[in-house]
Amino acid sequence: DVLFAAHWSDDEQSTFFVIHDMTAFKQAERLRQEVMAMVTHDLRSPLNTITNVLGFIKSGKHGQLDARGLDYVESANRNSQRMLNLINDLLDVERIKAGMMELDLGQVSVDECLSALELSTRGLAEEAGIKIEFKSAPIVVYADEEKLDRVLINLVSNAIKFSPADGEVLVRVARDNDSVRFSVMDHGVGISIANQQKLFRLFQQVDSTDARPKGGTGLGLAISKALVEQHGGRIGVDSQEGQGSIFWFTIPLPTISFARE
Repeated sequence: DVLFAAHWSDDEQSTFFVIHDMTAFKQAERLRQEVMAMVTHDLRSPLNTITNVLGFIKSGKHGQLDARGLDYVESANRNSQRMLNLINDLLDVERIKAGMMELDLGQVSVDECLSALELSTRGLAEEAGIKIEFKSAPIVVYADEEKLDRVLINLVSNAIKFSPADGEVLVRVARDNDSVRFSVMDHGVGISIANQQKLFRLFQQVDSTDARPKGGTGLGLAISKALVEQHGGRIGVDSQEGQGSIFWFTIPLPTISFARE
């Protein structure tokens, strides 16, 4: 495997040719893909079985458990689900790298999207003691509904996770010049400039000096960035340490239409 490159130099008035030996790189890449396929298959199948069994036990159809037993089952189920989410994230990273992440585009009502988002994040917000306020708009977005939901759930979940007890998260959608802007604002500790620059990279998390809780895989924001950019939009964060954060993303106006005035 070789890579043949040519470069014209105005200064030298010459073309330079370089042949790179890519054999080792290609072999390493193929090995990585094989390992990823093996790991995801060999882990996901038994984890799905474990999750299903835990669901049966929790349902009480095969005998009742006391309060402590239910707590143990719930803890096991939660951690199994975290591992499944990690595996699915890793698979999505591979699809994104290979350019195989496809969008199923269609008309999506922002009002309905935020209603579904409220239902999806209600339990997490109540458990953390966080209030979520939604400010929607009568807009129909031309997007992949499942991918859009995923980005919003990730941003809201992060906002809840990093908000102080009895805090508030604001989810807002509005027209912004030539695009539609989705924003999620929290009142947490904020993010330093240095950490803002690496947040959307793969496997990146803010460090412990930001007094943020540990956990997560460092994949959610990177995947969200890829999904937003596939829609032709942009994603970013506005934050100051000690003053909270606003995570936002946009979808270009040519891909949307307004349902009503």
